[in-house]
Amino acid sequence: DLFTPLAGTYQPRNAALAVEALLALRKRGWPVTEEHIRRGLAAVYWPGRFEILGEKPTFILDGAHNPHGIRATAESLGAYFAPHSVVFVTGVMADKDYRTMYPMILPLAKTLICVRPDNPRSLAPARLAAALRDMGAEAVVSRTVDSGVGRALRLAGKGGCVCALGSLYFSGQVRAAVEAWSREH
Repeated sequence: DLFTPLAGTYQPRNAALAVEALLALRKRGWPVTEEHIRRGLAAVYWPGRFEILGEKPTFILDGAHNPHGIRATAESLGAYFAPHSVVFVTGVMADKDYRTMYPMILPLAKTLICVRPDNPRSLAPARLAAALRDMGAEAVVSRTVDSGVGRALRLAGKGGCVCALGSLYFSGQVRAAVEAWSREH
């Protein structure tokens, strides 16, 4: 009967692991009480990890940038949203295994809007979009993260879902763009 505000289907497993670690520490004499555990889990905050930034449409920010992270995000999105219903805002570093990563989310994708994370190692959005189209996805390019977020929000509509993922480097820009959109709309 423990509560954690973290979204994502993998979070209960993470919480259980944290509780087990705390119980092991308690056995070694650490002063960890049940109340500490309850309050800690209830207050946990993990920015950029299946973080819900907005509603109507639902806007999820996830820093997944490798196959393991993308798999976890795809599992959670698949549990909460219908196939072909998520609009993605995405950008990735050129040295990432994007050809392995993206097929995991394509069954969920309505459209992928490719942007450039603020890092010299980032993959050109046009190159990412071309690779995604080669995989059978609908992929477009936006010149900036701000314009990509706006485009995604319009495309998703009030009842839809947007997920920004692929790099931690653009998390701040995505967050600011969603906040600006919310103020304007």
